Amino acid sequence: MEKISSLAKAEEVVRDIQIVMLYFSRNECGVCDAIRPKVEQLLASRPRIRAFEINAEETPEAAAQYSIFTIPGILLFILGKESIREARYVSIDELTGRIDRYLDMLPEQPLSEQPVAGQSLPGQSLPGLHAF
Repeated sequence: MEKISSLAKAEEVVRDIQIVMLYFSRNECGVCDAIRPKVEQLLASRPRIRAFEINAEETPEAAAQYSIFTIPGILLFILGKESIREARYVSIDELTGRIDRYLDMLPEQPLSEQPVAGQSLPGQSLPGLHAF
């Protein structure tokens, strides 16, 4: 997981990356240290998710902005919208199932590369429309 040390950077990655996980931890947190490798293992087989770790003690403004009151805190954002929130007692199996359900619903191709409704890809024409 990449480390983030500012609220501005956290907001930037949530805004600019299609699927983002923010993992909130703090210094000397035994639960955080125990869960982190399990979360990293979960992410290793899901390359579509970019993950970032934020130390809530060092970046309290990010913890406050995302309403993190207990740690570890795991937030998953899809297209900038919070879709999953887990904190303190995290079941990796349940988290994995919830993440996989979202990933199954999303197209493999990044949404920025997909045609918008009513548009066609280069070299394609829309059915029922004729050039005049």
